[in-house]
Amino acid sequence: MKRLISSVTVFVSIFAATPASAAEIKYELRPLNSGKCLDVVNGSRANGARIQQWTCSGNSQQKWYIRSAGHPSGELYTIVSAHSGACLDLRDGNPRNGAVVQQWTCSGGYNQKWWLTWDAGMGAYRIKADVGQLCLDVTGASTANGAYMQTWECFAPGTRNQRFRLVA
Repeated sequence: MKRLISSVTVFVSIFAATPASAAEIKYELRPLNSGKCLDVVNGSRANGARIQQWTCSGNSQQKWYIRSAGHPSGELYTIVSAHSGACLDLRDGNPRNGAVVQQWTCSGGYNQKWWLTWDAGMGAYRIKADVGQLCLDVTGASTANGAYMQTWECFAPGTRNQRFRLVA
């Protein structure tokens, strides 16, 4: 029950808060299959730095802002590194299975916009690229430190390497 309340609280805070009305919240994005954190490799601030999963440490390279991209549905976002200020980015805007997910200077491009859709059955979000409609995915459904994020065809409900908890 406590986990459900925590998830609902995160859901409400994302969809209710706006920059004008509330301080930004830093989130850890945790793949369900591993419980680790999305992490900028080596704490880099450079454009092109890959995104991996790593044991959660509380470091800023594992913290992300979820910012509205201004879509009327309210579900389209940019995901911004609290460490570098760079956006979660689909390299070269290339929508295909296995495409590299990296950080890059925020430009407002479609390759930096992500749909966050609540999956009530799993108590987590599916994060889908606006360009190509592919899901953020842990490569090979790995649970190991250092597994890279990529995009991949969205699988049916129950795919834990494509579902993420947002932990404030």
